[in-house]
Amino acid sequence: MSGYTDNDFFHLAQRHSEAVADVKALRLRFVQEGHKDAHASLAKAVAREKDMRVALIEWKPSSNTEAQLKLLYLVQYLFATRSSLNEQEMAAIVNSIAHLREK
Repeated sequence: MSGYTDNDFFHLAQRHSEAVADVKALRLRFVQEGHKDAHASLAKAVAREKDMRVALIEWKPSSNTEAQLKLLYLVQYLFATRSSLNEQEMAAIVNSIAHLREK
């Protein structure tokens, strides 16, 4: 469960995108320069990105258009980061848009 709450998808997506960029930059700095201070910053950035990702996964769109935006953003994120979602995350996504199937 995310501690971050926001009803605006675009704000959530922007904050998540910034967190992903921060993690990438800090990982590069840590690997290239080996700064010990980068390790603590990297851990914080990874935690922030995870919190934002959970908020996006749990976010409930109010329309089919918003659901499509959410799914497209998540697909783009997965493609860009070459990552995947676990079973619980997939179930949470399906649950977050389930109410739209009944409309």
